[in-house]
Amino acid sequence: MLWRILMGVIVQRHNAAKAAIGFEEKRFPTDIWLHEPCAANHALNTDPSVTGVTL
Repeated sequence: MLWRILMGVIVQRHNAAKAAIGFEEKRFPTDIWLHEPCAANHALNTDPSVTGVTL
């Protein structure tokens, strides 16, 4: 299962590069509290330079 996720990220990064779109991967530890990824998502949603978020 993990390899499918990693392959998806690799493909997204590759496709973004081909389309000249910025790509940033964020990783969180497995023991993260729910409010941390929610706060990161909120920050991305309010940033006008961000055109998409995949969780």
